[in-house]
Amino acid sequence: MALVMAGPNEPDVRADFPSRQFNHVILCMPLAAHGATPADTVWMECTSQTETFGYMGSFTGNRHALLLTPEGGRLVATPRYGAQANRQQRRTDLWLDASGGAKATVRTQRLGLAQDTYAQLLHEADPVEQKKYVSNHLRLSHFTINNLRLAPAPAKNLPGVVELMNLELASVGTAAGRRILLEPNLLGRLGALPAQVGPRQSPLALPRAAFYQDTVRLHLPTGFRAENLPQPTQLTTAYGTYSSTCTTLPDGTLQYVRQLETRRPGGATLPAAKYTEYQDFRRKISQADNAQVVLVKADA
Repeated sequence: MALVMAGPNEPDVRADFPSRQFNHVILCMPLAAHGATPADTVWMECTSQTETFGYMGSFTGNRHALLLTPEGGRLVATPRYGAQANRQQRRTDLWLDASGGAKATVRTQRLGLAQDTYAQLLHEADPVEQKKYVSNHLRLSHFTINNLRLAPAPAKNLPGVVELMNLELASVGTAAGRRILLEPNLLGRLGALPAQVGPRQSPLALPRAAFYQDTVRLHLPTGFRAENLPQPTQLTTAYGTYSSTCTTLPDGTLQYVRQLETRRPGGATLPAAKYTEYQDFRRKISQADNAQVVLVKADA
């Protein structure tokens, strides 16, 4: 048995202060008896009927647990999940009309930590609650979800959930005379951080390490072509890497590709003195994420 402080937002235990800092029990099964190394250990969440075998996720992963052994208690690390074990990859096809409205099909695959909440929806919520949750977390206005389906999509050693969705959007673009202006990054925008007033006193909690990939294909209205496309953006910092491109495919469709990998240099919190540096990274991402495409209707 192993005692652990479970919960997606719970801090790790203080290893230098022996005390009761636990709220849950899990099972640790070493495989050394079968010739494996001590690192080859199976962890099991015994209270879930649906969790993938050996997967700890955001509930009990990335922290320490106290093993209860015949020789006494021993503090050990549970499985760690980095950026490549927390992936979200989305493909959106957007069919625009001349007034700035659109219909879209969206396929999102989430793996590892990125799928934890959606796995709960898949196994524990009815379709009405699933649709309500997804609607509340779409950063869109004036939209209708016509169809939504969640399905399991396990990958190697990681659980996954695929989300399939059909959308109607009343005003994804802004019509201005012969032109339509729109932001191709429909669902993956990351906001900037607020300006710091005076010297910052507290450390900043960084988002978990993760990998996000968005591919958007814009199917243009009849008679329209791209007049202006966003410039490619490439960022590399200690806090992560970012890239975005928008190109015209041979059939006239526009393809926008955006990738973001976040990191936690030095741990989950950032010293107050580094806030301005991290804020600049987020500001540049936000600017690139909100870049516009300008479409123009060809002369008759």
